[in-house]
Amino acid sequence: MVRAALRRGARPRPPPAARQRHQGGGVPHGDGGGRPGGRAAPHGGHPDAGLSGLRAGGALRRRRRAPGPAALGGRLALRSRPRAGGGVGAHRALKPEDYRRVLERARTHGFWVASDEAYAEVWFDAPPPSILENGLENAVALHTLSKRSAMTGYRSGFIAGDPRLIEGLRRFRPNVGVATPDFVQRAAIAAWDDDPHADRQRERYAAKRRLFLDDFARRGWAVEGSQATFYIWMKAPGGDDVAFVRRLMRVGLVATPGSFLGAAGGGFVRWALVPTVDECREALTRLDAMTGAQS
Repeated sequence: MVRAALRRGARPRPPPAARQRHQGGGVPHGDGGGRPGGRAAPHGGHPDAGLSGLRAGGALRRRRRAPGPAALGGRLALRSRPRAGGGVGAHRALKPEDYRRVLERARTHGFWVASDEAYAEVWFDAPPPSILENGLENAVALHTLSKRSAMTGYRSGFIAGDPRLIEGLRRFRPNVGVATPDFVQRAAIAAWDDDPHADRQRERYAAKRRLFLDDFARRGWAVEGSQATFYIWMKAPGGDDVAFVRRLMRVGLVATPGSFLGAAGGGFVRWALVPTVDECREALTRLDAMTGAQS
């Protein structure tokens, strides 16, 4: 009956009280951020967040200055560092005082702070701080196996923090999601219980990072940020990141033009330390061939 109606051109319209907006990764939320009379103030975050609207003929309107927490009456602030598409500065590790400042504001103005700590175990100089080191009040930390254990497709993670928000999530979550398959849960338990493999993963990233940093220094190529994650942000020789990546592709190398990840990344090239150590050495050999051919 429903299919027949749709074939005749019917367009279902949910009642106003049931409507929701869906933004960013399919996360459902109401217009008001959970409070009567409130307003959502979404930020695109990842640069592809606005592509659907642009392809549909729309236009992006950029807010020149974000409203202060008191004016916004905000309910949730997301701290994501490093963050996708944030450019070079987004790949510098947060400092403890960064968390202290934002939590002071959250506790003063009554909003929550969620800290995306997906890369918490991918560090090189010193372990990064956690938002929870400043107490649980108004704070939650988000963790995942996707970076810690290279288990991106498993979609397994956890949230820890303020018991009030955790209890609300416990009641809300069953209404908007499905249970994780049992075999994924078993694999995730094994990964969460095994810390040594995460240490070995970090050592491999560190070895590959050192290879690239030493090679780039020898060539006189500048690197900025890059104290966190398994990415290296390098200034594109000549300043044109897209042109430089096209040259890389001619010798069989793939890197990401920083401008593809947002305006802040323009003029930089993002290298991902995901191949094996031997493959990284081969990549540097191909760089020699590319730069030699140019000279």
